[in-house]
Amino acid sequence: MRLPWVNGSYRKMAANERGHYAIEPLGVELGLWRGSYQNQTQLWLRWWDSQGNLLLTGREQTEIERARTERERQRADIAEQKLEAEARKRVDAIGRLFAKGLDAEEVAEILGMTVEEVRQYAP
Repeated sequence: MRLPWVNGSYRKMAANERGHYAIEPLGVELGLWRGSYQNQTQLWLRWWDSQGNLLLTGREQTEIERARTERERQRADIAEQKLEAEARKRVDAIGRLFAKGLDAEEVAEILGMTVEEVRQYAP
């Protein structure tokens, strides 16, 4: 393992193939990153893991998690809307079939439902 502190003084380190400086005992690398941080776009010192993956700041992690949560909420809302639409269709179909004079058993067979479900939605 090569350390920048040798015999009481620092020595110059060479950058790796990514242009980062490995800090092997910690399993991280330090390098320059161009981007926006705290409303300023410029070059920043940033940390990467030993495989070259950028380590996110707490704010970046929070933003990613917030976006993930919002996507999941939207997916849940869409799924709920689909279920409600299917339930409305089922209720409409049950009503129409009853209006044609069919009984609960016949409606259940046609719609692939149980008799109890049909009675639950029956007008």
